[in-house]
Amino acid sequence: MDVARRNDLTVIAVLERLGDVLYLRRLEVLKNKTFKEQFAIIDHYAQYARRLALDETGIGMQLAEELKQKWGDKIQPVYFTAKTKEELAELMRIKFQDRLIRIPEDADLREDLHSVRKTLTPSGNIKIEGSTKDSHADRFWAIVLALHAAKSLEKANVFRLLRLRWL
Repeated sequence: MDVARRNDLTVIAVLERLGDVLYLRRLEVLKNKTFKEQFAIIDHYAQYARRLALDETGIGMQLAEELKQKWGDKIQPVYFTAKTKEELAELMRIKFQDRLIRIPEDADLREDLHSVRKTLTPSGNIKIEGSTKDSHADRFWAIVLALHAAKSLEKANVFRLLRLRWL
């Protein structure tokens, strides 16, 4: 989930895995909600989630801390750096190219997805950013974080299965 407060959107993406394919089942968009309201909504989703990755950069830090304190390892805070954004965006690109993610028909979602660009800064660094009329690609980043959570579950499940097999 991507956290915001005033100008941008807080977006929660819920993915479901069926076989190898991930389906976007819900995209909760919160606008101008207080942090207390956001926490209550996120806390509700955390009850049912196997893993929840959220942006802990800037204003997301407090929400991440409080959720991690309450839910433990189920919460996976992600600090956005240029490198992290590039790696996560690449994960999303691969999932779409391999047709391993399905999204509903939603004009705002598709606009967010298509707005994201990879550019090179004058100092030679890669920058991933996007902007639409109502967000800074917040829906994109929420889905990227949900994919990151799903990927970490894949690794955890493989490890757990191998441990059980050899015991």
